Order: sequence, then structure tokens, then C-alpha cells
Amino acid sequence: MSDAPFQRLIDSTRIKCPGSLDGMIQQELFNLLREFTQRTNVWQEEISFLPLTNVYDYLISPTEQGYINRLIWVEGARSATNPMPLSGPPQQAYLPAYMQTGGVLPGAPGTNMALVRIISAPSNNPTWYAHVALTIADPTDAYGIPVIPDWIVDKYYMPLLDGTLSRMMGMPSKPYSNSALAAYHAKRYNTGLNLCRNEMAHGNAVGGQSWRFPSPSGRSRSQKY
Repeated sequence: MSDAPFQRLIDSTRIKCPGSLDGMIQQELFNLLREFTQRTNVWQEEISFLPLTNVYDYLISPTEQGYINRLIWVEGARSATNPMPLSGPPQQAYLPAYMQTGGVLPGAPGTNMALVRIISAPSNNPTWYAHVALTIADPTDAYGIPVIPDWIVDKYYMPLLDGTLSRMMGMPSKPYSNSALAAYHAKRYNTGLNLCRNEMAHGNAVGGQSWRFPSPSGRSRSQKY
């Protein structure tokens, strides 16, 4: 990850909010990115794990520096003749409210691990895959920049800029305080956030239907248990 996309955001915010401090902009950008990733599921990762017979709870951890915010689905063993991603059957699973190890909330500060609980353990030991959505985590880098893939900031640059400006201009008693402009940028930010959420739901396909993972019966099913 490079800091270039974030630096553009900070520079653009500083220009439109004269007198603003970099530390304040960085803090609001951190808060904004946490909200953006949590509400859109835009930052995703596939985590493999090895389910065992009669074992239902598994601790998983992402390779990227982020907290696991949400379980999207669990993919069963892929066929030896078709080992492509997303080719395995969906499995019922969920994230318990509390991890069973130390009673720590999934994604809580100090840990990027989460507990996945599967409903039906396999009779053998194939590799399964947990598809999760991440959100940003502490610590930031040496420049106060949150760690997140650059492509997210590049693709959704304008909504993130609008969100940062809305937060900055909504602060009271600042040289750049402007309630009308804060509301204007908040509206633009929410439009961009909804666009991102819609793109993720449709697999980034133009005109595509809402993405549903097929069940063995050919019908979609919820991960809720």
C-alpha cells in the first residue's frame, strides 16, 4: 500500500477547509473509512481453514491488517476437477456474538481474529473457505494513515472526499464550518456509499441481479441460523 491516494484526499480537504490540521483530517478520514467499509462490505478476503470431524468452532484471521467485521458466507470443499474459487457448495455458518476464547468480540481492538461456527462438520477433512468482510484497524502507519487497499480509495475517491469534507465542515466554530456545504457533501457521500454497496451486492456487474450463492437444492438460503 502507498500513501499517495490518502495524501490526495488530505491535500484536497486542506484546500477546501483552510486552517484545518492534518491530524484532525486524518482522524476524520479514519472514522469515515471505518464506517464506509462496515456499511458496504467493499473490503473482502477469502480465508481457508481445515474443518475437523465433530469440531464446530474455528478461529480465523485475515492476512491483511484489518478486523473481520462480517461473515459473508462459508464455501465448502472445491471439486478436484474444478478447484476454481466460489465453486464449492455453501455451508451454514455464522460468527457468534462472542468468541469462545477469552470472550473477545470478533474484530475487537487488539485482535484481528474471529470465531466461525459451522453447523454441520464434515465426515472427512477437506479445505473450506470463509469469505469475510473487513474493516480498518489500529494501528495506522507512521503518517497516521489507515491501512486499507489502495484500489478502494482510488475507485471511491469522490465519495470518500465528500464524506471527509462533510465531517470537517460540520464541526462547530471552525474557520471552515459550513452547515449548508456539510449537508451537500453528506448527500453526495451517501449516494456514493449506496452505489458501492449496490455494486458489491451485484458482483460489480452492470445490470446484474443481486448476487446469491447457490444452495444444493438450487435455491438461495440465508447464512442466518
